[in-house]
Amino acid sequence: MTKIDPGTVPPVVAPDSSSIENTIVIFAEGQHVSHRFTTQPEGIAYLEAVAETSEAASLMILDGDMPADLLLKTSPVLQQRLQEAKRNLTAFLTLKETLDRHGVPKDRTLRGAIHKAFRELTAGGA
Repeated sequence: MTKIDPGTVPPVVAPDSSSIENTIVIFAEGQHVSHRFTTQPEGIAYLEAVAETSEAASLMILDGDMPADLLLKTSPVLQQRLQEAKRNLTAFLTLKETLDRHGVPKDRTLRGAIHKAFRELTAGGA
């Protein structure tokens, strides 16, 4: 039997939480809404980059050190939340496309006000 020198065995170290893909980015590729798993810093950087353009995305940062893909496979609640985020992004893109088609200026404040008014109208059942 071989004796192992304790000085040569590397200690077991928990992974750096910044390297765990515990974030879900929901984004649009053309007219298709998709998602991918990233680390938290990558997800935040992606969202900040999208904010500089007129595109849209959503971010779900999950607590803990468990990978998001594993949580998504095992959590029906998370699956529902992801589907809801995708529906919301799809609705936003549809509204954006409609505003573009009708020549509404691409002023963020104006479009935000129109979006808020539209949500209020549709929520009230009018």
